[in-house]
Amino acid sequence: KLAWKYSFNENDLFSIPEIKFNIDYFYKSLEGGLFLSNGQQRYVVSTYQRTGFILNETGAVAESHAIMVTDTTASAPEEQVLPKPKNLVFDKPFYIILKRTDSENPYFVMRVANAELLVKQ
Repeated sequence: KLAWKYSFNENDLFSIPEIKFNIDYFYKSLEGGLFLSNGQQRYVVSTYQRTGFILNETGAVAESHAIMVTDTTASAPEEQVLPKPKNLVFDKPFYIILKRTDSENPYFVMRVANAELLVKQ
């Protein structure tokens, strides 16, 4: 009785906008933070990420490049500030989730909430 919910039929409509972006960002809020790696304390000097994504009628392509520069000899800041708690708010827009068929988990998830990253026709 419910099989129609889980398959596409000839009268169904599927419409998704074309999306294209290439965004880079320096995470200044992470700079100055401390973490342990192999028992050694490290100091975050710089962090950077670039993410590119294309979704169109031929499919989807996603790529990401991230760099974190650390220093093991830098002295720790006198007062460590705890990161602010995250507020994850999900409203009505849609999500794009990319997952390899041979993987249990997705490697890309994107929330589309406005037209800022959409390709104008």
